[in-house]
Amino acid sequence: MKLTQWTVVLTLALAALSVPSAAKAQTAGADEQSPTLDGDLDTFWAEQRHVRVLQRRLYERDGEVQLTLFVGGIPNDPFLNYWPVGLRAAYHLSESIALEAGGSYVIGVDTELRKFLRDNDATVFLQDQQQWRANLALVWSPMYGKFSFLGTKLAHFDWFFGAGAGVLGVEHENGEGGTESQIKPEVVILTGWNLHLSQRFALRLDYHQGIYQAEIGGVAYPSELSIGGSVFF
Repeated sequence: MKLTQWTVVLTLALAALSVPSAAKAQTAGADEQSPTLDGDLDTFWAEQRHVRVLQRRLYERDGEVQLTLFVGGIPNDPFLNYWPVGLRAAYHLSESIALEAGGSYVIGVDTELRKFLRDNDATVFLQDQQQWRANLALVWSPMYGKFSFLGTKLAHFDWFFGAGAGVLGVEHENGEGGTESQIKPEVVILTGWNLHLSQRFALRLDYHQGIYQAEIGGVAYPSELSIGGSVFF
């Protein structure tokens, strides 16, 4: 009888000890599976709730007028280097579209080639000496962005393209010591950058490609590079 009682007691004691061990094993298994399940759920909901965010422009221009005073150079004439000085006025119909009118007075300076020919008594009759130009263009700004300047300041810019038409004032040497003036139509293709310094001021870089009928030699392609300062109001 006593042996049977002791057998029952030992059986109950072993059963009691085995229950916590099984609970610990189940808890450990749950802990091992939980991080994986949480990660899968996070990935799933991240894909379902993914939102593309496009920040607004810091410097807005819709409805504003931009005035730009600029100086530049036209280097692709073998006998004269041209230095245009002028003004551009643009009205921004929207953040990306503007209508711009521009004009410049062109200063011509002899190149080393012309000086050499003149010093050696060679006669050179120059045609299409540029004097001034005026044009009207439609400008499109499809790109706006920013970059870090020296790691201390964010610089905002926009990149624009445009095309238009205008007139070009030229002079011809007549071979009798005088000149004759003429006005020619010109097509203009342009691109450039506005580097915004503040809401009201910007630094502007331009490349303008002119196309017009030359007096001699077919079509002329004066290329103008310029830099200027802009004010918005």
